[in-house]
Amino acid sequence: MLAYILYMQMEINRKTKALPIILSIAAVVLMGILAGIGYGGHQTLQALASFKAGDLTLAAQQARNALPVAKTLDRLSLHTVPDLQVWVTTLEVVHQTPLVLTSWQTSLDTNPADSALLSTYFQSLHQLGQRLPQTWLIHRLYPDQIETATKLLADVDVLYQTVLTGRHTFLLLFQNSDELRATGGFMGSYALVTLNNGQLENIDVQDIYVPDGQYTGHVNAPAGVLEYLSSGRGLRLPDANWWPDFPASAQQVLAYFALGRESGIEGVVAINLEVAESLLAITGDVFMPDYQMTITAENVAEALRSQREEFFPGSITKQHLLASFFNQVKFKMAHLNPDQQRKLFDVLSPSIDQKQIQIFANDERLQDLIIKYNAAGLMTSRIPRTDDSTHQFFYLVESNVGINKANRGITREVSIDLQEFTTNLAIVLTNANPATSAAQILRPDLSPHYVNYQRIYLPPDTNVTKIFVNQTPLTQWHEDNITTHTGEHVKQIGFLVTVPAQTSSTVNLELRHPSLGTAPTLVLQKQSGLPITHYRISYQGQSQDVWLNQDTWLTF
Repeated sequence: MLAYILYMQMEINRKTKALPIILSIAAVVLMGILAGIGYGGHQTLQALASFKAGDLTLAAQQARNALPVAKTLDRLSLHTVPDLQVWVTTLEVVHQTPLVLTSWQTSLDTNPADSALLSTYFQSLHQLGQRLPQTWLIHRLYPDQIETATKLLADVDVLYQTVLTGRHTFLLLFQNSDELRATGGFMGSYALVTLNNGQLENIDVQDIYVPDGQYTGHVNAPAGVLEYLSSGRGLRLPDANWWPDFPASAQQVLAYFALGRESGIEGVVAINLEVAESLLAITGDVFMPDYQMTITAENVAEALRSQREEFFPGSITKQHLLASFFNQVKFKMAHLNPDQQRKLFDVLSPSIDQKQIQIFANDERLQDLIIKYNAAGLMTSRIPRTDDSTHQFFYLVESNVGINKANRGITREVSIDLQEFTTNLAIVLTNANPATSAAQILRPDLSPHYVNYQRIYLPPDTNVTKIFVNQTPLTQWHEDNITTHTGEHVKQIGFLVTVPAQTSSTVNLELRHPSLGTAPTLVLQKQSGLPITHYRISYQGQSQDVWLNQDTWLTF
């Protein structure tokens, strides 16, 4: 017994002496774990900040630094903690993003995009969207951001399923705003773009008159086209973007392509001249060796301008010019540096807000997404984030029916005087193009005079009582009610206004409508292709100045 007691005392002494060592080791390990977590967390926050700022290369490096920590903790938890899984997946997405963009970018040149990389990337995004609602800590730290991020990731998933999976063909319409039309400009040319699992498979650039020549039927022309553009041939493809509600025009264009043996097109993207000018400002000048010509942001409109009478079905002159230019731009796009990439993203968002880019898709899920992100070019009097239905609505739409490029020299001023039951609307159109005598105009497309079919869209219960053009009353005008893509009913007014070079023309409308109440809301829609326009709005002694560059609403 005595020997056993002595043995136990020795063991206690030994363990007591070892305890500080064990505790020291444990403390070091714990401090290392905490330091690793701190480092990983810091690098993660830095990566997210860099990602948000658009510095994707730095964000990827910071994400790579944090990934070992996140993955180790995830493995220690046996992959059972949603917060740790989200941490790992978020870092993987940030790390992969520049690789995916580079893959897409290089596919514009010669190499196809890496479909396996794209699939892995979007699977990671899908997993992130599924796991975010299951998190505990992240939910409590960022409750509002979680809901927003989850919805965004769900939208990305729809985009992946409808566009980046399988083979899809889309129509790109290039609109020249120097010859203004309802959706942004005359459709001089187009490209058919085919994607296969997110890879750019084919681009076919062509003149708009080629598919137009393949259609031999007759479509009744709407008012405005019938009198000034149809030449008795009805509505033709080059004038099919007549409706400012972009889905209506896009569907009409797709119908012509289908009748002209170009079926299977799933959507339309309209791109205005201003986007090409902004793009060239980023990529730099494009040299066209076959034409010994350099195209810049300043001269692209003139360089690619064509005389319509020189092109006909079967002609390859314009097709070759456009294809050469497009190939040179693709090469430039494939070699953008990170700074140029950031500038490109900075251009795209305002281009959509200003309707310089408009999109339509046959797939309902994709179209709903396009509408959600304000890229559909809709005609609508609805005000986002409010149930207010008592408001006034104005949408002024110009269409150049003079078949020339006069619009670059046209400016306009709009004033709207609201009263409780009446409104006076005034539009002053000024033509700064240099004056040219009729004898000097050898080419009608170079005429400096502006012939505008002016349309005004109003609520259906608003009535036009008088219209004056340069103080001369109009005795008749086109008036009808239409239904928009979203099912709204609006009134359409149309009439001709001519503005010779170096002159101005004034349009006045007197309107009558139900009571606007004491604090009316005014909805102003901006036409695609128009530059920023000054509006002066007044209501019962109050005035507001609006520089209209996108759809706007204001309340008095």
